[in-house]
Amino acid sequence: MQTPNRLGTTPRLPMPNIKRLSALVLTALFVAACTKTEPLPEPAPANDHAAKPVTSDTVKLAPDALSKIGLRTTRVFPRAVHDDIVTTGQIQADENRVFHINSLAPGRVLDDRAILGDVIARGQTLAIIENLEVARIYADFIRRYHENEVEIKDSETKLALAVNNLTRTQQLFDEHIAPQKALIQAQTEHILATRAVEAFKEKSTHIEEEARSLLLAYGVTLRDIRSEKLQTTSPITAPRGGVITKKTVTVGDVVSVQQTLYEVADLTQVWLDITIYDKDLPRVKEGQIANFVSDSLPKRVFTGPINYMRPSTGDNTRTFLARVSLKNPGFLLKPGMFGQVTILEPEDQSKVYVPAEAVQSYGKENFVFVDLGGARYKKQPIQLGKKVEEGFLIETGVSAGEPIVTKGSFNLKAAVLKGEFAEEE
Repeated sequence: MQTPNRLGTTPRLPMPNIKRLSALVLTALFVAACTKTEPLPEPAPANDHAAKPVTSDTVKLAPDALSKIGLRTTRVFPRAVHDDIVTTGQIQADENRVFHINSLAPGRVLDDRAILGDVIARGQTLAIIENLEVARIYADFIRRYHENEVEIKDSETKLALAVNNLTRTQQLFDEHIAPQKALIQAQTEHILATRAVEAFKEKSTHIEEEARSLLLAYGVTLRDIRSEKLQTTSPITAPRGGVITKKTVTVGDVVSVQQTLYEVADLTQVWLDITIYDKDLPRVKEGQIANFVSDSLPKRVFTGPINYMRPSTGDNTRTFLARVSLKNPGFLLKPGMFGQVTILEPEDQSKVYVPAEAVQSYGKENFVFVDLGGARYKKQPIQLGKKVEEGFLIETGVSAGEPIVTKGSFNLKAAVLKGEFAEEE
């Protein structure tokens, strides 16, 4: 700001020299045009062994860095796998091999010889009951047998008389004393007496066989008739072998013919009833192989084909049922056993398998490092499929035969992608 002079007026400044100003501007422009500007050098990397990016997804490691990280590669290979269905199952007795044992006659239980869970054989006696029907059959047999014995003795006496009469008449006829008619009469009486003895003896056999058959139906053997002691009991025997799964009788009970005393299951073959959920039903077919591991026998695997599919749920659980018939040597499998069932599906050769240590992730992206050779590695995004043992099936991203980094994959990610994934926590 200019200050007024003593006279109260503001002094005037001299006008700039226009020609001189123009010359200065031209000189400055010329100097600027003749000056060469060099770009600033990039800062040297802190570590000469760091990865050197080639493209956004490909890196190259220096020899020292490659040795330090210790990478190991393997080739991707196809794997035959089963898209298995894992569910639960329970052992049941084969209903076609389950039978009930009843008494053929009412009576009181005098002896109980079997307990629940016993393994029994065919013909084994399970109980003894007091059987009035057996007593009646035995008493009737003895009465009829003795009556017939009397008839046999009477007929044998008549036969002896007929023999003597025939002998005497034959002598008189030979001496021409007795007429031929008398001889014929004596011969006829002898024949009739002989037939009577044979008939009564045959009747005795029939009486004995009839009683034997009636008693055998109750499991009783006919004793020697000479003992003349009535049989009043009968055994309850097993018509087949198996395991007693249910018992409703004990000593002193009065049983009827309608009452089931024992339920027995032949456990040489059992059913495995498998739970099938609605979502898995279209994938399950008869003939598929199922493996069963019981909670009670964790080290044993029982295998068989599905041979039955229940057409409806049968209850309000909305689950279906598939069934496998399993051989059961040694009766290891028992009704009620529960465990895990794996239903095997046909093999699928279209997918490849990579070890879990080769798979890395960042955010929602999963990837592997493909070995391009010459210490060059490419980050290859992949889509993971089902986990199988110590790795994954790959839906997309890599093909069979491609070399990928396994051991050291995480170190490669940390060393090579540190700058690229600077935001990764």
